[in-house]
Amino acid sequence: MLDDRAEEFAAALSRVCVMRAMDGITLGSGMCTLEELHACGRREMWRERREAELLEQLGAWQAKIVSDWDARHAEWRRGGNAFREVEDKCWVLTCHFTLMDFVSSPFAKFDGCARLFSPLGPCAGLFCAIMQMDEEGAERRGQTMALVHQACPATTPEMRRARQLLVESRRAWRLLFFVWMRFLLTQKGPPSRENCLVLSSAAEQFLRMQQREFKKTLMAAKRRSGGSLPHN
Repeated sequence: MLDDRAEEFAAALSRVCVMRAMDGITLGSGMCTLEELHACGRREMWRERREAELLEQLGAWQAKIVSDWDARHAEWRRGGNAFREVEDKCWVLTCHFTLMDFVSSPFAKFDGCARLFSPLGPCAGLFCAIMQMDEEGAERRGQTMALVHQACPATTPEMRRARQLLVESRRAWRLLFFVWMRFLLTQKGPPSRENCLVLSSAAEQFLRMQQREFKKTLMAAKRRSGGSLPHN
């Protein structure tokens, strides 16, 4: 399972990604006002600063993992194979993962990440658990979303879209953190710098890709409106 700090990173990273996605939808609608255009530009500048902060904090967290590695690794090994198999199934159920989450992760295409999402890689146990419980995971996901909607109805299309994007993004980030940690635990000895960079590099590449795509959308909206954008 993920520790509290990893959960915090997954939540914070998914939040900025979904904020960007929602602004992208607004800009791409063709009905964006000049005021909205400027607001989207200002929010993007804030997001870029926030992402830089998160990447820096991620590096510090990884350094702490390395310094505490002996205790963390001993605890993991102490559980044994049988316990880890049960833990994987609990993880799949509580996070409502399905096979599609695993094989279509947006992070799998980045350098060093493909092996983390391979059925023959270090997370083979998690992959098997998902294969065995794929239908149940999808059913539980639907039930959970229905309960969420019942407790807090999304009253507009924008709210429904934001909720769906947030759930999907959070799930993808959590899975990345989990498979990376599992990858480290299966290695001999403390994590190397190269292995630590698998996570931070994937996160940075993904965020940079989103930033580039958003800038294209922002510039296209600017050309349509004939308005100017705020400067850094």
